[in-house]
Amino acid sequence: MRKFFRPEILKKRLLTGIAHEITVHSEKKPGLIQFKMNALEDADIARALYQASRAGVTVDLIVAIPAGCVPAYRAFPRISG
Repeated sequence: MRKFFRPEILKKRLLTGIAHEITVHSEKKPGLIQFKMNALEDADIARALYQASRAGVTVDLIVAIPAGCVPAYRAFPRISG
């Protein structure tokens, strides 16, 4: 597990990691993105996660304060509360 502590590089590294997971995703090796966070409020990160989900990557989010994140049912078909 990698942790990124410097705020100035965090967003760029997350977006790069999400894009990479979309690229390497295949039937033989399914992609998986797992995030544990307090809140998801960054629109670019949310859009990238939706894009990954639409590409078939499993997106597993543990969000302590989900108020800022309103998932679309079609984008995340396996939502559990």
